[in-house]
Amino acid sequence: MDSAFGEGLRSTSKGQKKGNKPHMSYKFYRNRKTRNHPSIEIESSDKSWKNLEMTSSPTKSGKYIELQKNPDPLRNGKAYVRKYVRNDPIRTRGDLLRRYSLSEKDLKEIEKFLKNHRKNKKR
Repeated sequence: MDSAFGEGLRSTSKGQKKGNKPHMSYKFYRNRKTRNHPSIEIESSDKSWKNLEMTSSPTKSGKYIELQKNPDPLRNGKAYVRKYVRNDPIRTRGDLLRRYSLSEKDLKEIEKFLKNHRKNKKR
């Protein structure tokens, strides 16, 4: 499957019926550079990783995507993803956050942002 979103995007086809799209999910990590805020991994290599920073309270100066459902199942509050793709050294990637997951609606919003981000970057 040809993916425009990099290595961070994983697909699983276990128990999948013919004609259905595979379920896509991202990996979540703590980012040591952003005071241990959770981040969504978009791409990674040996030396760096591209990620989207998550937060529970947006700043006035930043642009954010408001998530419909908090990716952390233990929290009920709002969650936001910053509309900025960070490129950080691999050593800033912290622990893998296994319980985090995105709802289908939030996944579509993030994919839409990334698609537009990559299209505008090519210009």
